[in-house]
Amino acid sequence: MNATTATRKQRSQLIEVNFQMQVVLDLAQTDQWLTSFLDVEASELHEMISRIAASESRHDFASRSWLARIVLCAQQLLQLCRLPVFDSPMIIQHAHIDPDNRKSKSLVALPLIEHIPIKLYQMSISAAIETCNKFAKTEFNDENAGLIFGRLRESFITPLHAQLKVGKSTMPVLRKAYERDIPFMHLSTGIYQLGWGSRSRRLDRSSTDQDSAIGARLSHSKTAIAQILFSAGLPAAKHIKIQRQQELADACRQLDWPLVIKPNDREGGVGVSVNINDEASALRAFEVAQQQSKSGEILVEKQVNGVCHRLFILGDQLLYAVKRWPISIKGDGVKTVQELIEQARMDQQNNPVWNSPPFPTLDAIALECVYKAGYQPDSIVVLNCVVPLRPIESTEWGGIDEDVSLRIHPENRRIAILAARLFGLQVAGVDIISDDITQPWYTNHAILNEINYSPLLGGGEISLRHLDTYFDFLLKDEGRIPICIFVGDLSAQKAAQECWQQYVSQGAHAYLTDAEQTRDSAGNLVHMPLHSGYERAMALCHNPMVDAIVMVLSRRAYRGEYEEAQVPLGPSVSVNFIDD
Repeated sequence: MNATTATRKQRSQLIEVNFQMQVVLDLAQTDQWLTSFLDVEASELHEMISRIAASESRHDFASRSWLARIVLCAQQLLQLCRLPVFDSPMIIQHAHIDPDNRKSKSLVALPLIEHIPIKLYQMSISAAIETCNKFAKTEFNDENAGLIFGRLRESFITPLHAQLKVGKSTMPVLRKAYERDIPFMHLSTGIYQLGWGSRSRRLDRSSTDQDSAIGARLSHSKTAIAQILFSAGLPAAKHIKIQRQQELADACRQLDWPLVIKPNDREGGVGVSVNINDEASALRAFEVAQQQSKSGEILVEKQVNGVCHRLFILGDQLLYAVKRWPISIKGDGVKTVQELIEQARMDQQNNPVWNSPPFPTLDAIALECVYKAGYQPDSIVVLNCVVPLRPIESTEWGGIDEDVSLRIHPENRRIAILAARLFGLQVAGVDIISDDITQPWYTNHAILNEINYSPLLGGGEISLRHLDTYFDFLLKDEGRIPICIFVGDLSAQKAAQECWQQYVSQGAHAYLTDAEQTRDSAGNLVHMPLHSGYERAMALCHNPMVDAIVMVLSRRAYRGEYEEAQVPLGPSVSVNFIDD
């Protein structure tokens, strides 16, 4: 496969691959695993194989096509670890190193993510070789899928997650940026810069460089949230913070039943118990919360009627809102509770095993919820009746989101936006517990329950539909600044000077650079420990003071730094070849 066959949006990381072909390979079975288990696009797999078949190296088609499967597998494994490697992988070189043509040595290209060690790429290739060999000799079924994923999680995904520390929102956000041709660069520790120069923004999951560090810190304490909200005249949870079991009974008496007991320092429903109506239940809930708390601080909270609604606030607007139902079954008037659960579990098995938590069985927690809804396991559920299987929606158990963006009462929207502003958050997930979100909070005793820093974005279909609005708000012109490259000698330098002066005359902070010198819009020399035009241009792309970049390169430098290095340029970059 020729390295120049596809349009590139990302730079390439070159990796050496040594592998040995197995004697017997079930390619159809392998492809089923790749497309159904790892979500490799069937069209991308077929296109890559077709290009190999049409190339001049048809004599080694078998090993090249097997290598294509390996690199596509490696790419998906890196994406599972939340690395935004979106460009198609490429085979740059390939050669056999034994007389039987079974051992091969190759050079492949995967998309480069800045500041990610090459060792992690090499680990992905090794894991992909092992995984593809398993695919070729393992029947595709749900049981084997669970076993293979368990092995991948233990040997590859979990170790890389621990090193990379990338949040759940990062991949859907960057995938949308890639689709829109918004340039992005990894800065460090899972934080990315989107765009260039003065039009760039820095993102950590869904949060931005405009979010307050103080607000982020305060949002991790539920007591701090309630205190600040009350101080600003907003409705908040009434709770008592305790640390010892001996304080529990007195807190329960002060607040009266029903109660919620939860850790003060956890999110996503971790360690939360609801509908507590007696001392025995309170003691069990305290023990659960204590096991999950990092600080040992436990909240005993007065429960209010209603369901949690997540309002995603972006600046001074509501991006979208969802009602967060617990994981549930819906009656069809024919099937029993047990049958509906089994049907739901079978339906969910069609999803990749890493995509969502497994659907609950009829365990003790589900049985209690079913009984409270007035049903037995063998009861037929009334048509369209929703029966919860968990007391609340949570990260551990999952849930069902209902889009209520157009049903939020203006007063509820107002207090959510104000709450985000109180914490200095441009992006916030504001949770309101209400039994009717179409009514203002003061008529049904709804409360602001949590203010979430960097809320999950792009985790579901409802959220994904609003990513374009998110980017329209954050970035101007897709985050791109003009970059003009002039290639040549004296005439190119003169043309670059004229272009730079034109930008400066328009009031832009334009910078002029070649491989050795960089000047700002005032003509001052900008010192850098860099000695290539590309490195200096990238340094200016990181600089939030830069409105435009004008660059001079010799033809030799341009070929070496851009053409041979396969640097993607994008729509705001113009390349001008000037002859002397």
